[in-house]
Amino acid sequence: MRDFTMVRRLPTSLAAGVGRVMARWNYEEWLLGELVTELLGADRRGKLAVRGLRAEERVALIEDLMRVRKLAARGDLADLRASLRWAKRERDLLAHGMWLRRPGTRKLHILETRRMRRGARPRAVRKTARDLSATYREIDRLVGVTKRLERELRRALKARARAHGKET
Repeated sequence: MRDFTMVRRLPTSLAAGVGRVMARWNYEEWLLGELVTELLGADRRGKLAVRGLRAEERVALIEDLMRVRKLAARGDLADLRASLRWAKRERDLLAHGMWLRRPGTRKLHILETRRMRRGARPRAVRKTARDLSATYREIDRLVGVTKRLERELRRALKARARAHGKET
């Protein structure tokens, strides 16, 4: 990494892209948390029990709760979990990485500072505003998938509640 210098101030286009990715990721995590809370039938205190779960762990919990409650959804939760894993890695890179510039060029790279194994060489990844836009779009797609899943499960829960109300 000797041939790089640290960037102390990101260009506006990159700083804005990082901010958009972070905000969208936080929204996706919040949506997943709300869905877990709804499936648990929990109140605000119940949220405390699942607050430390990562996004992909929340999807696994949603799958378990759907199985226990015998609910079905059309979405592919395995694909959602895999896509969330990718998006989380990208988010972590942006949140914890160090921005670098190769002297004599305008090209920016981000140094992966987390999840480095002992003895592993740090890896600098080239990032552009276009890359950040693509990451944002993927997270936005996941938000859409999560919202569709939430609507499906809410409909199923309401239908079940109506059916139980008529039976008793």
